[in-house]
Amino acid sequence: MEGRDISMVLGALASLDMKGCKELAVQLSERATSMTSKFVASDWVDTTWAQAKLGVQPDPAYVNALKANLAEMVQGFRAAEMAKMTWALSALKVDLTPRCSAVLMRRAAQTISSAEPDDIARLMTAFVSLELTPDERLREEVMRRATSKMHQFPPSCLASLIWAIASLNAEPSLHFLQAFYKQAVEMQPYFTPPELCQLFLAFAKLRLMPDQSLVSALVAQIVTMLASFTQQQTADVIWAMTALKVPVPQEVASRQSKDATKTRLKAVTHFCFPAVAKDLRGSSEVHAARPCKHDFPGAGQDKVLHGGTTAVSLSTLFRPGNPGRPQATVTNATRLRFSRVQTGGSTLGRD
Repeated sequence: MEGRDISMVLGALASLDMKGCKELAVQLSERATSMTSKFVASDWVDTTWAQAKLGVQPDPAYVNALKANLAEMVQGFRAAEMAKMTWALSALKVDLTPRCSAVLMRRAAQTISSAEPDDIARLMTAFVSLELTPDERLREEVMRRATSKMHQFPPSCLASLIWAIASLNAEPSLHFLQAFYKQAVEMQPYFTPPELCQLFLAFAKLRLMPDQSLVSALVAQIVTMLASFTQQQTADVIWAMTALKVPVPQEVASRQSKDATKTRLKAVTHFCFPAVAKDLRGSSEVHAARPCKHDFPGAGQDKVLHGGTTAVSLSTLFRPGNPGRPQATVTNATRLRFSRVQTGGSTLGRD
């Protein structure tokens, strides 16, 4: 089989989600390693994406060849190919060189103007996993393109995109938010529990208070889907709603498991308020500093975010019944960075 034949077969297996054919995929992937010298750009995209989709870890020789050719091949990529390749690199946990990272970001900025909703969401969530921070130009292009295509965004892409924006500490534009809120209301009946969690966690991270119509629609969907929520998802939503001063429906609060909530909130703290967690001192709930990772859902799979030190439970951050007020264990510097929700406003106070 030639290089194009291998990439086409692997791409077909991945498109049909034929994970039961993993043994065949592994054999084809091994064969692909010996054919990389004959690969064109589309072969690299299809093969690498298929490996990621089917859960096949490529041979180190393949990865080395991929990184060696990446800078040249991406020059001809369109938006869809950029999104597929970047997502595949993140899913396979490929350790990119600074040069490869810079080339990806530059080409993404050049092609984002023709990206479709799933391309935009996939690209941004991949940047989170690859720990790549888009520059100002790329952020502006993403906001502009996403705003223009917002009426075409399905629920999964809406949730993934706002989650990625929050994870990257990007600043959503006013026009983007207006279009986002409108589309989210339209898509309200179709949001799943993981997507609802992503939305509320992102709003809390960005310190955004959506308009009342969206809040009411999302809370109604949470209540409708409540039986499908896991304990961790319930804890995520309750925390985010409390942080945003959104009343938690009784039926949602009654599902809360104290043990699950305490464990989950340690992770949520690092996601939404890493600076607060790092500045806490003198609390019995603060553990010894050590590297940690926490999983948060995104784009159909869990995304791993890297924290600096282990987190504290939210009981250390908030007084009961007053989610906007940190406890005395938070330093004064942290208090300045941790603003209350502005009642009646559209956003939370920023630094």
